[in-house]
Amino acid sequence: MSIFVTGTIRQATPCSKGLAEVPRVTSTLVTYICDKIVKIHGWSLVSANSGNYGEAGQHSEQQLLFRKDFHPLGDATYTVVTVNSEGEVEINGTERRGLVTKLADWLKNEWKCANKHMFCEGQIWCRKYYWEAKELMEASVDIVKFFELQGFEMQVTSQQVIKEQAKVCREQTLFFREGKTEVGAIEPHLFVELYAGEGDEVLYENEDVTQILASQHVRVEQIGPNPPSKELEEVVEKMGQFIKDYLGGVQVSDNKWDCNVFMCRGRFENNLGQWTIRICDFLVDAQGWSFLMCFLCNMGDQGQYRGQQLLFRWDGDKRNIPISSVNWNNSESNKITVPDYWVDEKVRAGEMMMKQVPCTKEEREGLQTMLDSTFKRVLTRDRYPDEDAPDDEGMPYRLQLEAAFRSEHRALWDKYQDRRARDPVEEVYLPKTANLVTCVADRLESGDGYFCHGTNPSSAMSILKTGFSVDHAGSATGTMFGAGIYCAESSSKADEYGRDDGGNTYPSLCALLICRCFIGKPYIVDSAGNHVETARDHGYDCVIGDGEKAARTYKEYVFFEDASVYPEFAIIYRRQYNKDQVPASMAVKATGTTGRFWQMKPDNYWKNVPPEVNKLLLAATQRGETVVSIRSAGTDWTFNTEDKVIINPRTGNQMQLRAPRHA
Repeated sequence: MSIFVTGTIRQATPCSKGLAEVPRVTSTLVTYICDKIVKIHGWSLVSANSGNYGEAGQHSEQQLLFRKDFHPLGDATYTVVTVNSEGEVEINGTERRGLVTKLADWLKNEWKCANKHMFCEGQIWCRKYYWEAKELMEASVDIVKFFELQGFEMQVTSQQVIKEQAKVCREQTLFFREGKTEVGAIEPHLFVELYAGEGDEVLYENEDVTQILASQHVRVEQIGPNPPSKELEEVVEKMGQFIKDYLGGVQVSDNKWDCNVFMCRGRFENNLGQWTIRICDFLVDAQGWSFLMCFLCNMGDQGQYRGQQLLFRWDGDKRNIPISSVNWNNSESNKITVPDYWVDEKVRAGEMMMKQVPCTKEEREGLQTMLDSTFKRVLTRDRYPDEDAPDDEGMPYRLQLEAAFRSEHRALWDKYQDRRARDPVEEVYLPKTANLVTCVADRLESGDGYFCHGTNPSSAMSILKTGFSVDHAGSATGTMFGAGIYCAESSSKADEYGRDDGGNTYPSLCALLICRCFIGKPYIVDSAGNHVETARDHGYDCVIGDGEKAARTYKEYVFFEDASVYPEFAIIYRRQYNKDQVPASMAVKATGTTGRFWQMKPDNYWKNVPPEVNKLLLAATQRGETVVSIRSAGTDWTFNTEDKVIINPRTGNQMQLRAPRHA
């Protein structure tokens, strides 16, 4: 799901020099909009651009694209930096950890910027400076380095041609958010610039003629620690060789190559996109770098000169952690006893730390049995609406396994076994999965259980490599029973948190992790609260939130030690909404309530209002109406959405009303 936000300013404002300044959408307003939208659960900014229009470029417009992608930075606010080649720098953002002040001092000391003006709108500071304009790509590199050292990550950047004080100039806008980058460290990045070059005006007019453009080049700017990391040095060298070998590039400086590969037909048809893909394939597939973003800047009087910039980051230390030498950090690594069903010989011998292996047919069948036998068509308010679902279905009939992978991870397995040995099991607690007879369930040991954790496919594969971290617990599933790693014995409960990757990587496919967990001695509760602290203080090994007993929903298992959870399987699955395609025993009517319906409480449990009533209530709420009369099942009812009550006018009887969680 994506939304566009656009803004237009049509009235010019004077600048502090007294000169007529072409208006632009103020970055203060943009920052405010970004901060507001990311407070809506799951939304983040994925792209932005701006520019002028009108005969004299007197109007300005900004476009922002937001996507509900459940970005790991969540609702972190933005700091926006804008620089242009006519000598202006602008900072907009809230004062988080003194960032705006630190950046202002850095601009004065490093770039010798002079104050233009500053003001504050609400909590957002806007500071403007004059500067001796640097080349924009070099300026962007400097700014990214500054933010990296402060622990902020660049999320979006764009470049455009604007008019500043009647002069045409290029402008770069960079959006940063406080991220998971270590403060004081600079992650390796690569800026790659492709300039497609300039053509002959006569040939531009002939759309049947292909011309090789002049003055074209490729430029690479590196960002990273000083001295450069091994990965950065290697990729710069390999990138240079790639440009020479495949683009016929001639190196003219340390980071720039002239070339003759960019061509165009007419004024606007060109092959820039093809070479962009070739470079992405080389850096991502061949070198293992992560592609972050790219943007196109059209220059020239008709936008015929194309400049493309791409940004890559080295995440290899996160992505390749599983691979290790025989002399792994733990000197006892070769003494680890691994399960007899592990198949990778290098992992078994200790030559590699881990390997993800495709599941066998028997394992896939066992996992599908686990999904089916623990699936209940019971809705809860934690279930998000699924755009692929029919209008009359609140949840699927089945989770259909499409692919499955098993993790053979020496380090995590050893960590898990040490955790089990520390607290011998005296009385075994048996979850639902303990009663299954499959090749998977038969591998469990005393005190263990298999549980589900819903996520998206790429996160599932990543967690197989790294394991869970209690430090990040609750970021997606909440902390109803205290901080910890939340798992469910029912696949339908975990499916409430299943997502696709928000793009075309795995369209409409979600993921579950099947985790081997050490239950040990559980602390069982049936109400919300910070029970983890109590459980830890009294020697329990996990918390079981028994929603099955309290509200006829599900049990949740909360583990407060990383070592108690071994993510063993990643399942990529599809939600099946066609009841004719599932076993007859699963084609049952859903019960319970979901977060997209108004709900009523006629007895001790909440239930959804009828679908036709829900539509009328949602429409009335959008119109601002708080009292609605609706006839349903032959009876007239008055719905008061402000007082959260339903009244039968004839009898005076009342029942409670509850608003949707996910409108």
